[in-house]
Formats: sequence, C-alpha cells, structure tokens
Amino acid sequence: MNNIKKVCFICFLFLVFNLAATADEFELNNVKDEYIGTYIPVDLELRLYQSKKFYESLLASRKYGATRPHDVLYLKKNKCYSDLGFHDGYAIKSKDFNDYKFITGKGGTFCIDNKGFLYRKICNAEHGSSEYAEYIMKIILANFIDSAKIKFDGKNLFIADKKYEVILDGMFFDTSNAAIWLFSDEAYVLERNGINGELYTSKMDEDDFARTKNVLIAKFPVMFKINANEIPDYSKVPKDQLRLFRNLIYARNGYIFKSADLREYYSSCSWYKQNPNFNESAMRKDEKDFIELMLKYEAK
Repeated sequence: MNNIKKVCFICFLFLVFNLAATADEFELNNVKDEYIGTYIPVDLELRLYQSKKFYESLLASRKYGATRPHDVLYLKKNKCYSDLGFHDGYAIKSKDFNDYKFITGKGGTFCIDNKGFLYRKICNAEHGSSEYAEYIMKIILANFIDSAKIKFDGKNLFIADKKYEVILDGMFFDTSNAAIWLFSDEAYVLERNGINGELYTSKMDEDDFARTKNVLIAKFPVMFKINANEIPDYSKVPKDQLRLFRNLIYARNGYIFKSADLREYYSSCSWYKQNPNFNESAMRKDEKDFIELMLKYEAK
C-alpha cells in the first residue's frame, strides 16, 4: 500500500512540475504598458489599402516561403497570442517572444517579431478582436460606413438594417474578388466590382469544402474609393467604369473636371487636390501611355 502511495505521489509531483513548466513556457515578463495592445502586419495593412479585399491582402502577405507573419498579435501583460493562418489563437513561447523588438515614434508603436516581420499597433485592447474587425472594415469601406445604407457597430455590419457578422477567417471561403465574408442567417460575400460593391448569397462548392458566391442580392454604386497611386488592371474593370478609371491619371495631377460625375467622385477622394495650373504636357510618359491604352481599350 505504501508503495502505491509513493507511486501516486511521484506521479502527482511529475504532473504538477510539467504543468508549471508548461505555464512558464508562455509567461512573459517586463512587458511595458505602452506596448500592450493589438497589432496587425504592416504589409497586410498596405495591401488592404490598395485592394480593399481582405483575404487577397491576407494571403498575399503570408507568401514568404518557409516563414510567414502572424495574421494578428494580441499582446497582454503576461501573454502574447497569435492568429496564424486560422481563427484559433495560440500563445507565443516566451523564448521566442524574447527576440521581439518594439519601436515607438511619430508613426505609432511598432513590433518586429523574431522572424523580422513588422507589425503596427492599432489599439490598446489586449484582445481587440472587435477593434481589429472595425479597423479592417473602415479600410475596406472607407467613407461608405455610416452612410444611409451601411453602418458598423464594432463587430457587426448593418446593411439595410440587416445585421451581418464580419468573418476574418478566410480558410473555408472562396476568396477571389471578395472584399469580406459576412454571416447572418447564412454566409454572404461582399465583392468589389471596380468601384461598386455587390452582395451575394453563398453555396457550398462541389467538394463540400468551401463556400462560394451564389445569387446577387444587392448592388452598391461607388462603394470603393480609388487610391491616388492605384494603376488598375483595366481588363477587370466593368465597362461602365472605364472612363472613371482612365481619368484617375488626370485626378492625380489635379485636373479640374468639367463633367459633374467625375468632379463629384474625385472630390470625394481625400487625396484629390485641384491644380489651377494643370498642364497636360507636364504629365509623365507612363501616365500618357496608360491613358492612350485605356482609350484604345474603351474603343473596343
């Protein structure tokens, strides 16, 4: 009997020791309060500003061969959690976190992980999943949020008063051309079609593995703003928007539009600045070449 007690006691000590060792493996020390918060990869952020498509930006930012950045980092006082490639978070080992570096400056607070990837802090929340969703949606929809048709409360998107939960996990959804996937009574996808938005219902693909778009149920004209440095792939731009994209080059150079529709659209872009001294001859050759190509393409 005594031997049984000894064995049980040894097993108990072994279990306690391993649990303690496991806990200590992820425990962080001396994390400054100013660093606590939610971080996203700078590469993801820049790509998202350009494309306005979340999953396309996320997948592109992951393509670094054997190493890849975390999709998002949640840094607490004594733990750092990562969502790497899937929605289930996991804690980063303290031995790895010891090689993380932090920089604070005019541009905000930045983190460099042990693989050399750069992240920017977007909020002070230790596990700011709602703040993360809100940040992403404000980049994607820019000035369209809080319009008459679309509102966002930090987690849910309201389209024509119907509530949709934002899905930031692109593992089981067709990501081609998708700005964001949403969930209400079923999964929906909001796509970017040039500068317009289109909302579709969804269905399972042939392999019953991922969801794809199904039926178009709503259109949103002028949902997406064009970036000042964007040179679009005009073969993918809807025909009725080609003129608008061609005039992007003129808008970048401050041309004062006489057409009401062009003037109204580009005046709504924060980067557009009218230049009373605009001179077409001063435009770069590549800009003139792009306009010429667009005119030929439109003529087809």
